[in-house]
Amino acid sequence: VAKYHYCSECKAPRAPRDHHCSICRTCVPVMDHHCPFYGGSCVGRHNHRNFILFLLFMMLTTVWLATSTVINFKHLPSFPSFIFKREFSKKIMTACAGGTPLCPLT
Repeated sequence: VAKYHYCSECKAPRAPRDHHCSICRTCVPVMDHHCPFYGGSCVGRHNHRNFILFLLFMMLTTVWLATSTVINFKHLPSFPSFIFKREFSKKIMTACAGGTPLCPLT
């Protein structure tokens, strides 16, 4: 037998596992948490499955993006290749040691 509680904010009866969300300003059945990334709504009894699917698809998207970046890294522009060469490092160090205004470290 479930006893009903009274929500002082909503001024209405609520079930024992319902909670009042201070952001949504409503009582949510079997509330898990308030998620700003999931449409700014509370995760509870009615949308828990959708929230789990949202997390799954976000994880799959992240894995796909990281994998495609690693696979296609050789096709990216050669921006960082000259930075790690010894000649470039010597030019930077001599420019900074000489006190020139071209020193990128100042």
